[in-house]
Amino acid sequence: MASNIPTEALDIHNELVLYLGRHIVDTELNDLKNLFKNNPLTPVDIASIKNIYDLFDRLMKYAIIAEGDYTQFVRKLKLTNPNLESYVTEKENAIKRIVDGVIITRADLKLSEKAMESVIRQGNVVQIEAWVRDGLDLATWSDTNGYNIYHYCVDDDASYDALCVAEAIPRLCQTHAFLLSQVNKYKPSRTPLMQACHFSVNDDAYLLALLELFIRHREDIDYERLLLESRRNPRMNNYLAWRQKNPTGSNCLLISIVIINCSIKNVILLKLQMHHL
Repeated sequence: MASNIPTEALDIHNELVLYLGRHIVDTELNDLKNLFKNNPLTPVDIASIKNIYDLFDRLMKYAIIAEGDYTQFVRKLKLTNPNLESYVTEKENAIKRIVDGVIITRADLKLSEKAMESVIRQGNVVQIEAWVRDGLDLATWSDTNGYNIYHYCVDDDASYDALCVAEAIPRLCQTHAFLLSQVNKYKPSRTPLMQACHFSVNDDAYLLALLELFIRHREDIDYERLLLESRRNPRMNNYLAWRQKNPTGSNCLLISIVIINCSIKNVILLKLQMHHL
């Protein structure tokens, strides 16, 4: 991998390290360090490594890994955190595409932000699948303000059709859970989850169903922040308080179904419920 890599690739590398730092606990970090013991880490190295940033820094100095080349790290990671393997591999491939000059951009696909907004509002999963087949990486796609595809599902003008898109994202993007913790450029705390709690939409039922989809795909939910953000919406606030006490969320989409009169919406929510139970 070239030493002088583009800024976009460095950004992905830094996001990768940040994500791993949030998802690898101390005991797992110790296991990772020991797997590199004497190959190449010395006892002094191991004692000085306090977090994942230190580990990456030391492995890069020994040329075990580089930006966009995490092969040897992934071999060890599979033993301690197999659930993170696909995330690292996807970020590695994204960096390689940038370095090799084959990154797929919105312009390459003639994909405007307006086009993405339109297909989400229409629930046009088929079109998004076609873009992905053509090379679109949902893990790196965002608009000029830093909003990703999950952000787009949370909008004042969003409809129940957008739920179909939100449901499809996990199978179209292996690292979709990371997108739920991604913030935009101008509001550092505005993840899709926080945005769902902040926005006031006309139909609470839609937002509750969307929140449930988001929550089911995240393990590290900060309910205190969500409850604080949703304090102006009593129904949503009550739902989050209930959800915090019921981490499995069994049948919780029924809450949304009860307050909906439109049969088409009922069918959509029932489909989501059956898919996740």
